[in-house]
Amino acid sequence: MDPKFPVDPNRPFYTGKFWPKGVPHECTHDYKTTLRDVLDDAVKKYADDPAIWFLKSWVTYRELKHMVDSLATYLHANGVKKGDVVAIYLPNCIQYVVSYYAVVSIGAVASLINPTYLTMEVLHQCRLTGAKVIITLDALYFHFAAKFRDQWDFDKIIVTNLVDQATGLSPILKFLGKKITDKATGKKKIPSAKVDHPNAVKYMDCLKTPPNVPKVDIDAEKDAAALIMTGGTTGVPKAAELTHMNVVANLMQCAAILLNQKEEGSTAPPLGHRTGMVGCLPLYHSFAMTTVMNTSIGVGGWMMLFAKPPPTEELKGNL
Repeated sequence: MDPKFPVDPNRPFYTGKFWPKGVPHECTHDYKTTLRDVLDDAVKKYADDPAIWFLKSWVTYRELKHMVDSLATYLHANGVKKGDVVAIYLPNCIQYVVSYYAVVSIGAVASLINPTYLTMEVLHQCRLTGAKVIITLDALYFHFAAKFRDQWDFDKIIVTNLVDQATGLSPILKFLGKKITDKATGKKKIPSAKVDHPNAVKYMDCLKTPPNVPKVDIDAEKDAAALIMTGGTTGVPKAAELTHMNVVANLMQCAAILLNQKEEGSTAPPLGHRTGMVGCLPLYHSFAMTTVMNTSIGVGGWMMLFAKPPPTEELKGNL
């Protein structure tokens, strides 16, 4: 396939000694590929391989697809159509990946909200993007989003707790975590709150929906997949629109580097399939969205997710 955006092969950084060996100068993937296509292809190839690790819990590609399909079916059945914006106000967790791929699977647009945003910052992003559905932690909604209900309300509020899908944690640990206060922060080890809103529904109940994802015609080059907020250095943050072609091209570029790299003389297997990506970077940002989440799925690797960056020694212990 000819590259859609050809480049001059004589540019200095291609001919110098610093360009990685084996990495092509151009990506020549199918430019009609959507994020949904990427997930489906990964499931066909790696169904029973690990896709996500979070809080001692594993999710395979087969399990991930089932959850994505159930949530996508629920969203569509409750009025979310192609082009509609769904806000994802979550830290790194299994629910984040499921929500992101469920939204884009039906042609809707994921508005990724920084989980450290406070009330007015969340309100600004929801107003700017027109999000009428939000998927969020119970505690985040209670402490921040609920405060602007008189200024912006949602048609549907899908709430979850950080440990809802942490199947590797025992029920007693989950219970105690919601009751015990961390002495260092003065907060509960596992934040939780009751969401009192007539349009609120539990995320785990949404996953009980029998999967029946509608066929949606997505133009990868024109249709948006995600809205990423800019830094706001020249004013208030603005929403940068990324199409399916944008994000798939980014993951293909990362994959081209990842799959062709190996330290000289190393006897280790090549990177790619079953490679673990350490996800300390927040998934709401384009960096982690690409290098941790989308690239992992694109190459059949798995992502190790942390709701907040752990201490170095803790990270070493997990690895």
